[in-house]
Amino acid sequence: MDTYFIVNPAAGRGEAMALLPQIRREMKKRGRPGEIYLTKGKGDGEAFVRRQAKAHPQGILFFACGGDGTLHEVVNGAAGEKNAMVGLFPLGTGNDFVRNFTSWENFLSLEAQLAGVPLRIDLLRVGSRHCINMVNIGFDCDVVAKAAEWKKRPLVHGPMAYFLAAGSMFFRPMGKDMAFRRQGKGWHKGTYLLCTIANGSYCGGAFCSSPYARLDDGKMDAAFVGRVPRREFLRLLPAYRKGTYLEKMAGRKELEYFPCERLEILTRRPQRASLDGEIYPFCGGTVAVAKGVLTFWVPAGSRPAAKKEREDR
Repeated sequence: MDTYFIVNPAAGRGEAMALLPQIRREMKKRGRPGEIYLTKGKGDGEAFVRRQAKAHPQGILFFACGGDGTLHEVVNGAAGEKNAMVGLFPLGTGNDFVRNFTSWENFLSLEAQLAGVPLRIDLLRVGSRHCINMVNIGFDCDVVAKAAEWKKRPLVHGPMAYFLAAGSMFFRPMGKDMAFRRQGKGWHKGTYLLCTIANGSYCGGAFCSSPYARLDDGKMDAAFVGRVPRREFLRLLPAYRKGTYLEKMAGRKELEYFPCERLEILTRRPQRASLDGEIYPFCGGTVAVAKGVLTFWVPAGSRPAAKKEREDR
């Protein structure tokens, strides 16, 4: 089976490029077919993966070497191709998706990666795009967009960009007018501080916004959090990071959290949505679970992390 390493040269402030000599040595030693492809710009990695997937009906493995944005492109190029598998070397700023697995260090070991195993997982379908981790609308999305600006500063590294972005967004107007409904239910409408629609559990570099979400259960976890006073927001932020905010807000009218397979969203004004950390215009639409449509490559020694049990509602 051919193996392709899709490398974002800008990922990890050049850390991805430092991986290349190791890849070449190990692949040559193993006598295993492999190729390194350096992406040239937004959308290039996705187009390359799509072409190669169609050209290799016998099977092909793609490693996304970069951040969640690189993974997002590789997934969208490979989604729906039964012969294609996707792995990840997490070399970005947030590295949210890899947090859904145990022993993250194995994802940075070429030896562990090449000895990995396939796992069928779900994706989220948003219009014409697939999403492997999470859709964010509202405050979380605004933070992701602002964090992209902070990342360009020389002394800002890793999750620090997200914390600085959250701080800078705190004093701006917060709340988006939206309406939503899930299958078999009526419409809900209101002004929401944030909305997360999750396949995985983490966003923003460390925030466990969807602690019950599983990658292979055929459902997505949706959370709509209404506006709260800024002082209350600050009090809840540590719980949102740890994934305990659901317990702290249990029974409150500002929180609606539920699993579903399909969700319709309407917005009063054009918004932005973050799909795996990539920002897209969003004017409402349908988010649906695409069950088991991707084979994800899990390195040896890692497995899906245990998640909290939930009661489906």
